[in-house]
Amino acid sequence: EREFDVYSLTLNNNDQHLYDQNPHLREVFINRQELLIYHEEFTDKNRLLDLSPNESTITKSSVGELNTTEYWGQRKLLLSEIEFLTSYATDDNCLVVYTGAAPRTHLDYLSSLFPELEFVLIDIEPFVAFKSDKIKIQSECFTEDLAKTFSEKNKNILFICDIRTFSSHNNIAEDIHIDISNQTIWHSTIDPHASLLTFRLPNVSDTILFFEGHLLLDTWTSRRSMECRLIVEKNAQMKTYDNVDFKRAMNNFQNITRTMYYEHDLDTVETEGLDHCYDCRAEIFILQKYLNKTKMFTDERELKKKIAELSYNISRNIGEKNRQPIINGVRTLNVIRK
Repeated sequence: EREFDVYSLTLNNNDQHLYDQNPHLREVFINRQELLIYHEEFTDKNRLLDLSPNESTITKSSVGELNTTEYWGQRKLLLSEIEFLTSYATDDNCLVVYTGAAPRTHLDYLSSLFPELEFVLIDIEPFVAFKSDKIKIQSECFTEDLAKTFSEKNKNILFICDIRTFSSHNNIAEDIHIDISNQTIWHSTIDPHASLLTFRLPNVSDTILFFEGHLLLDTWTSRRSMECRLIVEKNAQMKTYDNVDFKRAMNNFQNITRTMYYEHDLDTVETEGLDHCYDCRAEIFILQKYLNKTKMFTDERELKKKIAELSYNISRNIGEKNRQPIINGVRTLNVIRK
């Protein structure tokens, strides 16, 4: 672990305890900011981006400020997909169409969590090998014609898109407009029960027309990320999004929401790598909803233990290019300064 001279902060006993027990929140103390405590119940509302007007917009004031939140790309994807499928996978006739899926080393494990679902993964990039017989791979570009073939299937379609255009001429605004246009066409063509789409807007003062839906916040994302996911339901209307409002809301999420302290009741069971930051609290919330839907619990403590166990298993069943695999050891927050 990278070291920091915590004694230079001269923390009182309570703050020292919070610092020691919450590695993802250490930046608040290191950067000499106030730790904000979230006192309300954590609900579905906490998982959605708030676009309502807010006078305060917080950004990092100095390049010297430290970040102690954790970036884990495959975990980020897996949790958003668990959350989406928990809410919208309704029966055994569901087909998950996933474009932009390669290499997606977490998808075998995702399939194991939803064994009743069939998956079709579409990408021109190579995939890792999958063990599940419920996963089919199509090595091709996703097009409107291909989308039409899924609209004709007698299945309850759930569409997941994780495609981003990065053109050679480096015109990010144009790339984003291409992504939004493609996703609009594909969702409209397939007409799925629901879609989980990528959502990012150009960094300019303008507006953009896209589907109305639920702006789902990413957990374990890069601190520089200015994107989230958009859940679009059947027969969704179009909506005008303001780029400036979106950027303000994302800045507030990244620099206020993610580093607040959130109560949860998993302190009474043994956990691994979970503290009281937003990402950890959201993971607990997502896994609890999944377990409550898929299993019957009469003992509250047993549910808590199962949440901790599922979080533990996730760490060992998803690959990550820039992370050492966790096999026999314990997940350590080795990206977090002491």
